[in-house]
Amino acid sequence: MKRKLLKAVRTIDEFDAALFRDLQIGVELQDFTEPALPDCELYKTLNAYEKKLASFPFIKSMHGSFLDVDIASFNLDFARYSKKLYMRDLFFAKVLNLDYLVFHANTKLRYANKQAFDFCIQLQKDFFAEAIDATGFSGTVVLENVLDTSPLQIIKLLDAIQIPNVKMNFDFGHAKLTQTSIEDWIAASASHIGYVHLHSNNGTEDEHKPVTESDAAMLTKILDKYSLQVPLSLEYWGCDIKNEVARLQNIL
Repeated sequence: MKRKLLKAVRTIDEFDAALFRDLQIGVELQDFTEPALPDCELYKTLNAYEKKLASFPFIKSMHGSFLDVDIASFNLDFARYSKKLYMRDLFFAKVLNLDYLVFHANTKLRYANKQAFDFCIQLQKDFFAEAIDATGFSGTVVLENVLDTSPLQIIKLLDAIQIPNVKMNFDFGHAKLTQTSIEDWIAASASHIGYVHLHSNNGTEDEHKPVTESDAAMLTKILDKYSLQVPLSLEYWGCDIKNEVARLQNIL
């Protein structure tokens, strides 16, 4: 296997640390994306992960908050609430000594007005610079394409942020839902890509299905072409992890 693999887990119960060690794969935690998690459960989960990950030798990642958040909202109360969640996630990532923290890129596609778009980008630039410094997170923040139809907006966002440890999480499944080819996505954003979410779909719905072997081979070929040796996180469920790693290990 040429690239380092991770497997996303939705709850701590899905994370079998011994199995992940045997398979030599990393883990992406997704528990903390749940906005209705009570505080006691939240910190109980954090403490449990701290114990499980203490001597875990492979890549450790976490998906940050994305439901009902907008750190660049013009509603100051909503923006303040959103920033609080992002700051919490950054601090949790520091406590757990994580390598990566995933946030959805807020590219403000609804703003056709350039001035409004530029202002939203400036707000995010200022936030990430301050928040990363304040929380002491030393890993890499990766911003994920979600509703973007091309890489242009997320590139503008990352070019504006200009922080070395803020990169792009190229979400393969989300890119498949657009009219832009996978190679065009990667060719344009290669210098920004630091992480990949790997899952598949029928081309019209964000199904998060297992990636096909042909798609995996195609992605590998393109990543090789642009000399991208970045971690790949399998962001789908309902499959045997051991069998899935065996299926993909000669392709990725």
